[in-house]
Amino acid sequence: MTREMETVIQEHRSDDAYKYMLLDRLRMDCDYYLGAGGRNEKYLWSGSVQEQIDDMRRLYESFPAGRKPEWLTMEQIGRYEDEMLSEFHKTMEEIEDDLQRITQQVMGEMQQAYPSFEASRSSEDLAAAYTTELLSAKSQREYDECLWEYAQTLLQRDGSMGGR
Repeated sequence: MTREMETVIQEHRSDDAYKYMLLDRLRMDCDYYLGAGGRNEKYLWSGSVQEQIDDMRRLYESFPAGRKPEWLTMEQIGRYEDEMLSEFHKTMEEIEDDLQRITQQVMGEMQQAYPSFEASRSSEDLAAAYTTELLSAKSQREYDECLWEYAQTLLQRDGSMGGR
């Protein structure tokens, strides 16, 4: 735990509102670190991933049993720790397999719903466009969100073009 957090907990021992706001700030820092922040620790209030997690745990534990935040649990803090400390990496082969699986799944669903449906060639171009974005994903969450966006875009493009 950082000295700053020790001081905050001491000075705001009974000020739950302040501690809620700070805990939410620490949580938002974690989200930013995992997303747009590019895993750069300079965006973390505590200065490093481990100190951020330690400070979140200590601050969370500073609330009395009946007043702990309902919007964040110790399990979620643990998931932040796992995700922030992991070295996320997908190989080109894994990305291509995931894109192919999703493409086949979407096309299969379209053919079931519309028996005369034929997949367009643009789905290959779309997959190629998403490959770069998937390669640059810095977390499993970011990777999964990108795959979801790909599936939605594929469904919209081929669905609205009638598969041609």
